[in-house]
Amino acid sequence: MSAHRLKNRLGIVFIFFIAIIPLILWIIMKPLDSRFVDFFSIFTSFGQITGLLGIILFAITLILSARLHFLENYFGGLDKVYNIHHKLGVISFVFLAIHPLLLAIKLIPISVITSAKFLIPSSNWTINFGIFSLLLMITILIVTFFAKWKYPNLKFAHKFLGTAFFLGALHTFLTPSDVSQDIFLRVYILGFSAIAILVYLQRSILGNFMTKKITYIVESLNIFGKDVVEIIMNPRDKKIQFTAGQFIFIKFEGANVSNEYHPFTISSAPHDDKLRLTIKALGDWTSELKNLKTGIIAKIEGPFGEFSYLKSKYKKQIWIAGGIGVTPFLSMLRDLKVNKHDGLKIDFYYTTKSADEKVFVDEILAIEKELKNIKINLYTSDESGHLNAGVINNAVGNLEETDIFMCGPFNMMNNLKKQFVLLGVKKNSIHTEEFKLL
Repeated sequence: MSAHRLKNRLGIVFIFFIAIIPLILWIIMKPLDSRFVDFFSIFTSFGQITGLLGIILFAITLILSARLHFLENYFGGLDKVYNIHHKLGVISFVFLAIHPLLLAIKLIPISVITSAKFLIPSSNWTINFGIFSLLLMITILIVTFFAKWKYPNLKFAHKFLGTAFFLGALHTFLTPSDVSQDIFLRVYILGFSAIAILVYLQRSILGNFMTKKITYIVESLNIFGKDVVEIIMNPRDKKIQFTAGQFIFIKFEGANVSNEYHPFTISSAPHDDKLRLTIKALGDWTSELKNLKTGIIAKIEGPFGEFSYLKSKYKKQIWIAGGIGVTPFLSMLRDLKVNKHDGLKIDFYYTTKSADEKVFVDEILAIEKELKNIKINLYTSDESGHLNAGVINNAVGNLEETDIFMCGPFNMMNNLKKQFVLLGVKKNSIHTEEFKLL
């Protein structure tokens, strides 16, 4: 495994060690046989373990949501950081939900009523902070996964995770427990809680003031079919520096579209003076973009992402674009046109449901004629069925020592990845861009 890819996996290792240290400190505080001596102590101990793991994973979840550039190097891109953020959020919630249940169960031998009352807010505000934290988390998760709210409302609800964490942290430090008794455990949990709260404040509350933005001005729009728009922008002062395949967060000020940041892959090449985004209408906000006026100010944060043909191990590459997933490959093709990279051998599969959904086909085919090391395959599922790894394997031949880059619908990428693995392709040779904002 290359040093670059090994570094991309260090983030998971770091999370494991960060999460396990509180448990190790808890174990060495007291002999284990004294912690699991009877019904009461067993459920108390497991309640403490789930509480410790839940609060530290919750802290890590908040830190991962802050778009910290340096984290990309240890996870393989911001999309991977956010995917892990989502998974850790669910895991931490499960631990934190089990935590009070276990502590309530230990009281059953005393009284079922006493056990039930433990889960209900009372005059004990130390416990109430924990109850309110968990209730707020439950509300946010229900809204996120089940409420059919528009994105701005969902994003606003998501911001209350910081409040839920703050209440949970108060509960942790005010409750008489091992955290209050052991200085090392207390400092460790306090340190990560403080970092999580500061990062949350920096991103959610002070983001508009503390996060560096680059200003562009909308020059023109190009409309393709009914639902694809290309936005062309000029820098007001300096250009954004990026690698072909990366994405940005952008919002438009004073425009007749909602005023919030959204992530989009750059479709222009790094050397271009103008910045181009090619966007398909997939929701309320993206459907409004065709109404943008020239001269509108765009604020840009980024770039982000590690999805780039320049970060491959092998010279032989397969690119697969599904629908609007063609955007990073447009940037790469336009980059290749200037920076030839003659040593590469690329087979590019551009698949859509119907032929009229494809964009920039003439330009893509013109680049193929100009560059001898790339082969373009225009694939239409209405005519040929869904693209599969077998079709590519039969056309390309041996897939060993090949890097595969995919961008498109999640189900398409997931299915193809499984198929390629069955054909013997190593998982770390398959690169995907699968960004989820919430």
